Amino acid sequence: MTAADRQRQLVQTAVELAEQSGFAAFSMRDVASAAGVSLGTLQHFFPSKDGLIRAVALSLADQVVQVASALPDVSSKLRGLAALEELLNQAIEGWWSIISSTPKRRLVTYEIATGAVRGGGDVRATALTQYRLNTRYVTTMIASCADVAGVTWSADVEEVGLLAMNYLDGYVLRWLLEPDSPHLTSQRRTLVRAIVGLAVE
Repeated sequence: MTAADRQRQLVQTAVELAEQSGFAAFSMRDVASAAGVSLGTLQHFFPSKDGLIRAVALSLADQVVQVASALPDVSSKLRGLAALEELLNQAIEGWWSIISSTPKRRLVTYEIATGAVRGGGDVRATALTQYRLNTRYVTTMIASCADVAGVTWSADVEEVGLLAMNYLDGYVLRWLLEPDSPHLTSQRRTLVRAIVGLAVE
């Protein structure tokens, strides 16, 4: 196994343990044991638990971005705000299919954020990096949809992306608390209409 493959294996093992019981419930020794390596091998790659948590956070953010980043198809006949709405709806639904299929991983990301608020330091930097990566993805997705639709923005696209990311973050937390809410689908559509309202032809 190459060093890169070993590192990925260790991160994946930590993800799986965190999904089962949360970061607080396991030690570095637990991760090493579950991965079938010595504690020294784990510490060679991740000298501290905070370093391992950072790697997990970045891995989870990257997984969502990589899978969800393909721009959806839209009819070549559509342009303008109608095209933007269709593109955004497809993009949000694609993103949601990934998020909703991995609820335990979403809990892990919130646990990292909560730990950052409580503890600060390296964990806070990790959580901020995770949020910035997610916000960059959402902003890029929104900007790409606008480019295809041939529209511009009445506000700075970075602000539009941050607004959408903040909404989506709260939306996911509400879904984790109330997964059977009848308003989940309509709320995604409402978000898209709000974003479209910030665009101009």
